[in-house]
Amino acid sequence: MPTVLQLQQLSQQRLDEANDLIRINRVDAAFYLGGYAIEMALKAVICKTLDQPDFYKPDRTLKGSRVVQDKVLREFKTHNYSDLLVLSGLSNKLDDAMTTDGTLEKAWQLIGRLKWSENDRYEIGRVSSSEALDFVDAVKILTTWISKYW
Repeated sequence: MPTVLQLQQLSQQRLDEANDLIRINRVDAAFYLGGYAIEMALKAVICKTLDQPDFYKPDRTLKGSRVVQDKVLREFKTHNYSDLLVLSGLSNKLDDAMTTDGTLEKAWQLIGRLKWSENDRYEIGRVSSSEALDFVDAVKILTTWISKYW
């Protein structure tokens, strides 16, 4: 299962693949993979924040020998960006950053408006070419910001 480093690499790889797909007008696939770039970036931050080397196979003991309960870990296995932002500890930081960075704010608003979902893999024509291009551009802006916390 992916380590923090692998999640970071996967985030960049999914963004690169989304850009490649945009160039050949495969907008549905670009949108879908671009969404995973954000998810992987946030999950890398979660691992770092929790001092867990592997997102899907966590160290079952934390400092002080407390056992991590499976029901708690399940909450982290989500695709929802808002939930992942909270779990990563970046939700308030993003709000603060957006007050001074209009580009970041626009990117986050666009991402929210398009409502990416892991279920988009089943969709055809979900977004237009221009929406997919704007989404991938917004993903780059957001993942660049997230990567400051890796």
